[in-house]
Amino acid sequence: MPHPLCRARVRVRRRFSTEGPMLRRTWATGVVFGLAVLCGQATAQVPPPKDLLTKGQALIREKKFDEAIDLCMQELKSGSATAPFVESLLQQMVYAPEVRAKPDDFIRALEKRVAEISHPSVFRTLGELHQPRNTPKAIEYFQKALVVAPNDSRTLDRLGSLLYYSARRYKEAAEVSERLVAMQPANTYAYRRLAECYVQLGRKADAEALAQKALDRAPDSASSFTVAAAIYKALGEKDKVVSFYRQALTKPMPEPTKGETQYLLAEALENAGQMDEAEPLYEQVTQTIHGWFAQEAQRRLARLRRRSGRVEAEIEKLKTELATVDKELAGEYRQLATRLADTANVRDIRAKLATVDPNEDPPLPPDPTDVEPEAPPAAPPPDGLTPDACAGQVRSGAGPAPTDALAWTSSWIERKTQPDGIAQLAEAFFQRAASPTLTLRAAQPSISREGWESVGRAIARQFALAFPQHPRAWPLAQKAVANYEAAGAPSRAIELLAGFGQKAPPALAAQAKLRAAEIRAAHGQWHQSVAECEALLASLRQPQAPSAQLGEAIFRLASLHFDDGRLSTARDYCLNGLGLFPKDKRWTNLAFRIGIAFFYEAKRTDAEDVFRHIALANEDTPTEATALGFLTAVYARDHD
Repeated sequence: MPHPLCRARVRVRRRFSTEGPMLRRTWATGVVFGLAVLCGQATAQVPPPKDLLTKGQALIREKKFDEAIDLCMQELKSGSATAPFVESLLQQMVYAPEVRAKPDDFIRALEKRVAEISHPSVFRTLGELHQPRNTPKAIEYFQKALVVAPNDSRTLDRLGSLLYYSARRYKEAAEVSERLVAMQPANTYAYRRLAECYVQLGRKADAEALAQKALDRAPDSASSFTVAAAIYKALGEKDKVVSFYRQALTKPMPEPTKGETQYLLAEALENAGQMDEAEPLYEQVTQTIHGWFAQEAQRRLARLRRRSGRVEAEIEKLKTELATVDKELAGEYRQLATRLADTANVRDIRAKLATVDPNEDPPLPPDPTDVEPEAPPAAPPPDGLTPDACAGQVRSGAGPAPTDALAWTSSWIERKTQPDGIAQLAEAFFQRAASPTLTLRAAQPSISREGWESVGRAIARQFALAFPQHPRAWPLAQKAVANYEAAGAPSRAIELLAGFGQKAPPALAAQAKLRAAEIRAAHGQWHQSVAECEALLASLRQPQAPSAQLGEAIFRLASLHFDDGRLSTARDYCLNGLGLFPKDKRWTNLAFRIGIAFFYEAKRTDAEDVFRHIALANEDTPTEATALGFLTAVYARDHD
């Protein structure tokens, strides 16, 4: 049985991908329960009744729902102009956690009052309460609301959606939608639903006439052409869908709406088999707008490229560029190559490029020959020279030579001398990398930036492994790891993290292991990365309050599985983390991505499970409303 959380005041959509430019407008007006809209309509006619709202909200906070219902009924009986505010209070009660937990009690209490007063607000509220549980009963109440207020557009809209999507009573849905189109000739959603009703009834000519009617109504409006395109999509005429979206793009429209329409045109071109035209449009969408359309365009673009084999060519091109650019840009290109490969999910191609078995992780790239200076044997420093004094000399350019500093550092570490000073010495070499032209002494040549960095990370590495409990050990280890990565030596970075993780306090050790797993994933070593995260997760599970490191481990696992296309496993880890860390918005964002992926793979039960968990973890927030909206869309697509 559907969860009561799906009672959202959201216009049900059959397919998000056909909504086009009106999706953002509908989401804004529909998904936040309609309360702001209701109050906005009322304030244009009558000032907000402060006493009614104050008293009603106080009763709701005190869980006195019977008294709050009585207050609403008394206000409706008085025939005042405050009905929209009364409906707002009713909606607040509908979404109260106590009512959601036991909706039947609230339904019975409200149905008792129906005999006392027949008002569309009460009927609509009862209809929405019954919708996820008892569709025939919900339709009955919306029809009663329509008898009392025949021209109420909200009731017509909700009733039309229920008749078409849930009850599949297409003839009645068409009649209701015809009334709505007559009342609201600019309502593009009503046009599309009416056309779908005609298609289901075999009235193709009427659907085509409806498309022409939309074009005749506003021939210079882009929305008229997007409506016509949606109608012909329902009719299955792919060429006309492409034609109308092309014409829509010739009309003036806001930039975000233009990006959404470009996505719809690209989708139509792909469905029509015109892949060469669809691909650049998808790419343009990813670069010009954000949100769902951009994410879906990225997903479809990756799929097209996988089919055409272009991903392999682009990776080869990036590898060539990576080999020729200056080292300062190498990190950026490496990230770009990784992001492209991850987005396209081409682990098999990366494995082939590395000439390894596709079922195994590719090896890490070999270290550059100059990534680490040759370590000299430990040597005692000059009499009286301390690590912090040596750091001062490095900053000022007075010396010493890097090889001497390395030899002295080994000696200081063996004797456990001034760890704070050794940390300062490592920092000094990193700082000098920013001004590599400064000479050590007049008699010595300049040292390159790479030279300063190599000595800095060598000292930082020795320090982190020798003094893992020191407050500056982990920051220096992180700096050395980032430096190794930028220098193209991920194996050195992983080696340092592994050594540090064996000696550091548990919290820092967990972070080091997570960082190593992240580096492996960035270089295609998915199996090892997941295995390390799972091992860390097992070691961190404790009966007491969850730790931040546990959250990081679960999040990393969920993200890795999601990126690799294993949605069910990603869902399990993500919902676990969402329950343990409800205030961390990363979990909510990832859960939405997983839920939407299930939605578009037509996995109704999985999508429903994810969106319901999001709503429960974000009660009484706009995020809950968005999740409820997706839940409603999941139920609306149940007939597909």
